[in-house]
Amino acid sequence: RFVNQIEIEYYTNKEMFDIIHIMAEQRDLTIDDEAATILAVCSQGVARLGENHVRGLYEAACFYTPESANHLTTELAQKYIRTAQYVPDGLKYRQIRILDFLFKRGRHKGLWAKSGEAAICDHLGVDRTLYKESLEPQLMTRGLIERGSRGRSLTDKGEAYLKAVTTAFPETLE
Repeated sequence: RFVNQIEIEYYTNKEMFDIIHIMAEQRDLTIDDEAATILAVCSQGVARLGENHVRGLYEAACFYTPESANHLTTELAQKYIRTAQYVPDGLKYRQIRILDFLFKRGRHKGLWAKSGEAAICDHLGVDRTLYKESLEPQLMTRGLIERGSRGRSLTDKGEAYLKAVTTAFPETLE
């Protein structure tokens, strides 16, 4: 839509931590440092997601602890991210399902099989824009998948991560 497109680097978790605190402060909320860390990690380096998480955590606080809704606690943040379908290291369940889909494609001659963007999107039931802009980038940044001319494939690091996270959080694949 725009003539000049620029790429902006993702914020670090420390920068997101500071942003989360500022957003909470602007809303006259207090937030535990550990709760801010949880939200920062789940924001995946995107300030807009951080803002959504602060708002979502506040709404959860209004529901679960209306008498102290202006204080966002670690316990509440942990409950919120599970409800929002995140694992504690910040990936969404859908991202885990991408890894699982690529894992199930298997290996061919020692290399992970490639899958096209359309096949992944069809499997997840998401559109390509959502996939390309919010699901795939974090997987690529972490080195869990790689993109080539013939599609996406799991990395060995992605396989190890998938096994660890699905053992600890089996609900991610439900």
